[in-house]
Amino acid sequence: MEDCPKDIDGIIRRAWALLGRGCADRRHAFHTPALATVDEAGLPNVRTVVLRIADAEQRVLACHCDQRSNKVEEIAITGHATWHFYDAGHKTQLVIATDARVHTDDEVAAERWAATGRGSRVCYERPYAPGTRAEAPYDERPQSDDPEAGRANFAVIRGVATTIDYLHLHHAGHVRCRLVWSEGWHATWLTP
Repeated sequence: MEDCPKDIDGIIRRAWALLGRGCADRRHAFHTPALATVDEAGLPNVRTVVLRIADAEQRVLACHCDQRSNKVEEIAITGHATWHFYDAGHKTQLVIATDARVHTDDEVAAERWAATGRGSRVCYERPYAPGTRAEAPYDERPQSDDPEAGRANFAVIRGVATTIDYLHLHHAGHVRCRLVWSEGWHATWLTP
């Protein structure tokens, strides 16, 4: 099986390498994962986000969002989020459960806001929360000259990985394992 390690350390390195590429390369499949939370009715709520941080050493994944969005409240209630990544080219899926926290008015949010370009910042200037009912399609882009416009709506979702379900598909045989963090990664091989 090309590019698929069969040892746990190799799988961990490969998983985080793919996540790192997804963070750095906007064309990589891992750049836009699905982020799942649980809503107030106990139902899953899934949406696509942009991966902004993938830190193997800290086990951190992060994305930006509008702090008025549903996912912010859902994470505040449960403290959890699950990330789903699939790379068809590498035939690799990662499902990563995280202990999650939303950052709005702290050093994490300030640092990420400073690293965010003007083209992305305008998304947070909109007067209405994401998902607000509208009378017509809403695509108007705010045009403020203030570089801090939208900062009050900006948030960072930061998740610390607690489990990784790794799946690599291959015609010669699939490889699947679950990695659980407890003072280090501990693996269980699973039937694909």
